[in-house]
Parts: sequence; structure tokens; C-alpha cells
Amino acid sequence: MQGKVSVAKLNVRAGPGIDASPIGILLQDAVVGIVGENDEWYEIDYIGKRAFASRRYIDPIAEPGPLTARVKPQILNVRDEPGMSGSVIGQLRRGSRVTVAAQHGGWLEINFNQKSGYISGSHVEITASSTVTQGTVNAMALNVRSAATHRAKVIGSLSLGEKITVRSTHGNWYEIIFNDLSAFVAAKYIRLDENDDSRLIPHSDLSSEEEDSLINIDSTPLAPAELLDTDRSGRSLSVALTWNRYGGLLQQLAGVHNIETACIIAVLCVESSGNGFLRENQGRQIIRFENHKFWKYWGKDHSEKFKQHFSLNLSGKPWLGHQWRNAGDMEWIKFHGNQQREWQVLEFARTLDDTSALLSISMGAPQIMGFHHKKLGYETVQDMFERFNQDIRYHILGLFEFLNPAMLNALRNKDFTKFASYYNGPGQKEKYGKWIKEHYDAFNKIRS
Repeated sequence: MQGKVSVAKLNVRAGPGIDASPIGILLQDAVVGIVGENDEWYEIDYIGKRAFASRRYIDPIAEPGPLTARVKPQILNVRDEPGMSGSVIGQLRRGSRVTVAAQHGGWLEINFNQKSGYISGSHVEITASSTVTQGTVNAMALNVRSAATHRAKVIGSLSLGEKITVRSTHGNWYEIIFNDLSAFVAAKYIRLDENDDSRLIPHSDLSSEEEDSLINIDSTPLAPAELLDTDRSGRSLSVALTWNRYGGLLQQLAGVHNIETACIIAVLCVESSGNGFLRENQGRQIIRFENHKFWKYWGKDHSEKFKQHFSLNLSGKPWLGHQWRNAGDMEWIKFHGNQQREWQVLEFARTLDDTSALLSISMGAPQIMGFHHKKLGYETVQDMFERFNQDIRYHILGLFEFLNPAMLNALRNKDFTKFASYYNGPGQKEKYGKWIKEHYDAFNKIRS
């Protein structure tokens, strides 16, 4: 039989009576194994030993459900068998909660990384599993962390639409069950399945730049309710097509950030003509391979090999003069502006160093550089690359994740040159700022 502690703290004693020496403390909701009775005392199993606690403060559990163990020390070893002779196969951090599969004397069996593991019962607090809530991930890619802070280690990721189990709330974070272990995700990216507003993070806790997570990304239609006439040319055609493709989602997200949809339309048109993928290039996402970035991440440490295949201007404007060749005896080829060639360069560079090559490209409709992957919530640049290859929604959400307060303020003030200095770099701010304004004006003209 088992029982659950009903008071905040309960002394555990060596014998049945208040005169017996206290040997420990149980906290409220702790679950104990009851092995016998002695008048007003329960004989209990306490850390593998026989001990006693007042039965007045322990409620018997007729049909106990699953038990949860919460780790008390800073680090707790997980072993492959019960006992100190077991090999260490991993560790749990303080505050981690795991479900107890079985008890083996003073050792607890848990599910650890898809297999059985064992932890010492003397270093955990056992409680009855609390009521949990189911939730759905409402972000394209969501980091799972070891603690309730952005500084905590990323231990995995979740995708848009994934179902999760929410155990508790820690400020703006939810504690969840991840790979059968306790972990944490930003609450703003989780939609609870239960219609219980008291359990949601209030809007006032989020900055205006963060509230995009409150939009149901997966159910918001890409296309707007009202389409624009595409019997146009030039910039007018570009902005009309971009609006018709993604205007529904863009309008929602732009409204949350208090910027005009025309600003976002203009940025996408300038970066990629509003396209995320090109049908004529095997339907692959639009990219731009930057030789000077590949030099930074790989070339400067392999200069001889780099210079056999890549050229650039190293005398002040390294973003100019980009050419490449597959072999040292071939002619140099310009590749910017031709997506098939951009991909040929990327695929070749990936054979030299995959991560450096992907860090060196701008991706998709917003043309965000791979080296910004962590800012967008991706643990690796490979994750970002694969996500962007899958769905245009990742491009759009990535754009809004990338926009920092300075960029947003510049767009709100229609200072497109300043925006371009942040987004495209100071060396090209005048050119890009002019193009963004021209597309902004074109969109407003056809919408008026």
C-alpha cells in the first residue's frame, strides 16, 4: 500500500513515537510505501530503510497512479542497473522530474533516452504525478531547454503542430515531458488544448515583438481573402503576386508588430521577388552563396584550396567579384543571379565543409543568412536549411523572428534606408532602401 503526505512537512522518525529520533523530512504530496501500522504510526519504506511517520498526516492511496521523482542534487547519475556498480549512462539536473516505472529497493527505474535507467531513491523526492495538460507547438521550430531560461542548454527541438504534455508553469516557461524527461519550452509558443485562460501567459507579459506566437500559425491561411489583379508589370506585378500568395499570414503578423503589411511585402519583393522556391530549379528554395562568408568560416584556414575554386574582392568590398570554378584549370564562372549555378556552388562547397557552406548562404524568401540560425530558433544551420526547404511558412515566420526592435522601428517610421543598413548591411543601404521604398509605394498605389 502507498500513502501521500498531506502537510507541508512531515518528520520521519526512527521509531513509532514523538520521542523517537527524527531521521528525515517528507514534503507535501510525497508518496511513501506503507509496510505496516503501529497505533497512530505508519511503518514506511524510507530510502530503503524501515522508518515511521504519523498516520494522521498520511492519506492512503487505494489505487496509486504513476509516481514522479524530482531530482534534489545539482547532478544525479543515471545508471544502467540498480546499484552503485551500474555504469553511468547519463545525468539528470536539479529539478528534473521523471516518471518512476518501478522501485528496486532504494533504486528507482525510469525511462531514460528510450531505455531503462536507474537512479538512487535517496536523492529524489517522490510525489504522485500531478494533473497534466496537453498542448500543441505553435511555432515552426521550438527549442527545448534543460531549464526555464534562454541561457539553458538546448537539448532538442519541436516542430509546428507537435503534441506535448505540459506539467507545470514556471513564469513564461512550461515544464514539459521530452524523451520521458523533464524539460522546458517558452510558453508563448504553446497552445494549450484545454480552454482555460487562467493557465495561459497573459499578453501583458510579452513584448509586442513576441506576440506573433499567439497567432495560430498552422491554421492561419497563407492567401488573403481578397486577391489583387495581376494584369500588371514590373514592381506592381511583383507586389501583387506576393500579396496573393502570402498576404493572409503576412497581414496577421504585420498587425501584431504594428507595421504596415506593405513594408513586409516590399522587403520580400526586394530580397527574392516574393518567391521562396523556384519551380524551374527543381522546386528548391532560393539561395545566394556568399564567397566572402565562406572565406570567413572555412577559406581563411584553407586558403590554398579556397583560392583554387573561389574568387572575391579582398581589398575592401569582399561582397563583390564572386566567381567560382569546379577545378583549378577551368574558367571562372559568375553565378549570382542564376539559381542553378548558386546551387552548384553550394553543393560543391558542402563537400568541403557542410556547416561552413550552409552558414554562408542566404535562404528563402527573406534571404536570411545561415549564420543567423540560432536567432531563428534553430540549434543547427542544417535544421534551418531543411525547414526552409519544406514550407514557405518557415520563411515567413523566420523573417519575423529575425526582425529586431531597431528594424521594426525603422519599418514603422518608413525609414527604409535605415532598415536596409540593418538588414542588408551599411555598404548597400542606399540601394536596398531605395528599392524597398519603390515596392512599398507600388503596393500602396494598387491597393488605394
